Amino acid sequence: MSKQELIGKLNMQRDILMSLYQDPNIDVDVLKSSLYGAFCISGLAIDVLEEVDEEDE
Repeated sequence: MSKQELIGKLNMQRDILMSLYQDPNIDVDVLKSSLYGAFCISGLAIDVLEEVDEEDE
């Protein structure tokens, strides 16, 4: 996965989480699954950025 693809996924996840945060009728299960998705994407971002750092060295 390229850095640009990762940035796109992170931006999309941020937009989804913001819309869920602003929805007063959000279902708890939907919120939980969205937070889990954000957790997974964040972990992936860390892995990719660490890999990029290693390549730069």
